[in-house]
Amino acid sequence: MQRMMNAGLATVAMLLLLLSAGMVSAAEKITTVQVKAHTTTDDKEDSQFEVVVKQGQTEILHLKRGAGEDWNNGDKQEFNEKLDVDVNGQNIEIICALQDGDYGRSNHWNCTITVTIRTSEGREIKVEKQCAFRTKASRRRHEINFGTHKFGSK
Repeated sequence: MQRMMNAGLATVAMLLLLLSAGMVSAAEKITTVQVKAHTTTDDKEDSQFEVVVKQGQTEILHLKRGAGEDWNNGDKQEFNEKLDVDVNGQNIEIICALQDGDYGRSNHWNCTITVTIRTSEGREIKVEKQCAFRTKASRRRHEINFGTHKFGSK
């Protein structure tokens, strides 16, 4: 039993040594998605604010906040979502939306949205956009695509 424990500790010590020397690397992970929304003009009445983050074709986050809440001019909201997703080198796509539902309809919302995606290796994607969401009876959901992005080099 003692030999097995010593062998296990030796293996862990060797792995830590190789990691610190850069000879072996742990998989880089997407660890955090931070979303900041700042209402500039035209309150967000009670519609739902959504942020969708995809890596390649895979949705890694679908944030839904603010349904039934009135965000007034000057209001600032911040959301920090913890993730544990391997970075696989594919493009990251960010889409923000305002969705009407039982809680709202025909909404105009002007805001500045900042989305920051961070990895375990300290790399990040940061995108900020001034948005003018408009929903109405014939368009209950208004999406704004923030584009596709890649993490910078290590």
